[in-house]
Amino acid sequence: MKIYKIGYERGYQDLMLDDRGAGPALKYDLAGIRFEAKLIENWTPPKVYSYYANYPVPDVWELKGTGAFAVPPNVASTLGLFLEMGCQVLPLPYKGKEYSLCNVMCCIECVDEARSGWLLHPKTKERAKLQRPAFYPDCVDESTLFKIPQLPLEIFCWEKAYDPDSEFRACVIENKLKGLRFDFVWEG
Repeated sequence: MKIYKIGYERGYQDLMLDDRGAGPALKYDLAGIRFEAKLIENWTPPKVYSYYANYPVPDVWELKGTGAFAVPPNVASTLGLFLEMGCQVLPLPYKGKEYSLCNVMCCIECVDEARSGWLLHPKTKERAKLQRPAFYPDCVDESTLFKIPQLPLEIFCWEKAYDPDSEFRACVIENKLKGLRFDFVWEG
């Protein structure tokens, strides 16, 4: 099994929470939107915009700084199985279309802390931040998309057989979807 951290390709548009012209109270509210594998109830979609509006349009959009991504209807259809299994899908209007905001809900306690690489506190030398996770291979969930409690805003995916019908990464690659990057993290 291989595990990848999902990142976003540079050179494409991304989405940002729109606090332009807002007062301090709204900026504070928007700063609090984080998707950390927790169910969002009473969802009110925030306004979003693309800072890099002249860049090419991706198939999978990063929602900057939130731990979530968004997809237009045609891509939601392509990724449907993975979104149903691993995400809370929330409506996100943008430029007259309703995008699917994907809040990855599967959070697994699967990090082998002893074999992981850690940033140490400069004074106490205690583990301060997980830098290079190692995983227990038998802890993965049915969903190929997942998060870990130590890095709740990061999205990971596992792959066993490069099967586009049952593995997120293979599906994205085989369908030539633009906007995502898969950084290899661990194999075991």
